[in-house]
Amino acid sequence: MGTITEYATQAAIDGLRPATIGWRTRALARIEQHTGPLEHATDEQIAAWWASTVRLKPGSRRTELCHLRAWARWAEDAGIIDRDPCRRLKPPRCPRAVPKPMSEWAIQLAIAEAVPRVRAWVILGAYAGLRAAECAAWEPDHVQDGQLIIPEGKGGTERVVPAHALVASLERCWETAASHNVSHSTRHWFLRRGIRTHHHAARHRYGTRLYQATGDLRLVQELMGHANIQTTAGYVAWNRDAARAAVDGL
Repeated sequence: MGTITEYATQAAIDGLRPATIGWRTRALARIEQHTGPLEHATDEQIAAWWASTVRLKPGSRRTELCHLRAWARWAEDAGIIDRDPCRRLKPPRCPRAVPKPMSEWAIQLAIAEAVPRVRAWVILGAYAGLRAAECAAWEPDHVQDGQLIIPEGKGGTERVVPAHALVASLERCWETAASHNVSHSTRHWFLRRGIRTHHHAARHRYGTRLYQATGDLRLVQELMGHANIQTTAGYVAWNRDAARAAVDGL
C-alpha cells in the first residue's frame, strides 16, 4: 500500500475530492491483490489482472482502468516507474447509456413510508438531482432564498438549483453518512418491498422530468451539474406518448 498512500497524499494536495480519492485507493488496492505492489508489477501481471475483470460490466472495467492509469501517470512523473504498465490496455466499449428513472409510485411510496433518512435522500435525488455523495453532505442551510446550493458537487464544483418545496422543507435526520450509506440504505429499503431500484434512479427521474417539462437539454445539463451534455442525454428518458404522437402526425 506504500505508493498508493503516497499517491493519495498527492491527490489530496492537488485538490481531488476525498470521495474520489477513496474510490481510487480502494480500486488500486483491489488491483494489488492480483499484481502485488503496483510499482513492481510486470506487464504480464497487469495483463492477467485486466483479463480477470471481464466478469465486470464494461463501464466498471473502464472505471477500474481509469483509476490505474491515474496512478500510473503520477508514478511515472514521480520517477517511481519507468513507463506506464497499462499503456497497451484498451478500454472496453460501453453500450449507450439507457435512462432508468425511478417510477413515480416508488417515489411517492418512499415519501409516505420510508424511514426519515431514506425519505430525505429520495427527495433530494428526485427533486434536486443530488448524487449519493451530495445527499450525504447535504445540510438544511444549503437552501437559501428559494435556491439550493450544492457546494461540492462532482469534480469539486459548486452549483445552484431552484429548491423544490419538498427539498426546502427537509431537515437533516442523520448524523454522518457516506455515499455508499445513501446508496445501500436506499436500495435495501426498496428491495425489502420487492422493488428493484436504486438511489441514482431518483436522479435519473429528476433529469427526465426536467427535460419533459422544458425540452431544453442544455438547461438540464446545468441543473444536473454535468460537464458533458452527452452525459446528460444518458439520464433523460424519452417520452413514448410524445414519440407516438409525433409519428402519428407524419
